[in-house]
Amino acid sequence: MKHFLPALALATLCLGLSSTTVSEQHPKLKALYEKPWGSQIDYVDLSNDGLTEVPHLSMYDIKNLNLSHNQIKEVAFRRLPHGVERLNFSHNQLADTLYWDAIFTPQLRTLSLANNALTLFVPIIANMDTVDLSNNQLRHIVDIVPWGGGHGPFLLDPTAWKHLDVRGNPNLSARILCFGKSYRPKHLKDIAHDAVGASKGWIYDVESGMALAKQLGITERCARND
Repeated sequence: MKHFLPALALATLCLGLSSTTVSEQHPKLKALYEKPWGSQIDYVDLSNDGLTEVPHLSMYDIKNLNLSHNQIKEVAFRRLPHGVERLNFSHNQLADTLYWDAIFTPQLRTLSLANNALTLFVPIIANMDTVDLSNNQLRHIVDIVPWGGGHGPFLLDPTAWKHLDVRGNPNLSARILCFGKSYRPKHLKDIAHDAVGASKGWIYDVESGMALAKQLGITERCARND
């Protein structure tokens, strides 16, 4: 019984989303909602579908999801497919700070956030291989926060986040904010950039990184998971 009510609520919500209004305004989403729950889909294209928010997609097994060229202003993580591996949020209206908690997308490997208005991207959990942050308003690169239980809060997956694109961020500093007094990121093999200040190399700023971690409550979370 305790599992029935949440399922019923979600069913009611999704039936509402499949209404005539959705059909008229978001034809691609309407077509997707006609598929049965639990459908395994390699690629879903919801680009240019007039979306202003992330639709409810957690009931599908989608590997590659394209939400580009919409008007999405916020990432509703709980609505995303849990097993998504490639995700495209480029050309939306994401702005300011985006705190990406990969606990909701544990299989994600490639993420595009290009052509938005982000000033800060804070990724939690080391699992992504490629991140595209080109053409935003970033001021700093914030390096991945590798934490996990059993081996201390700063457990780095050496296969994670090898490629980062930050071209087209005119205010980008050469400072990479990182976490941990003894932590120096070595896994970023390729940073595509046009930052003038970084022409002589990147500066790993632990002090500012730790201050940001405290401000966002990351240090307390790491302590709880140690």
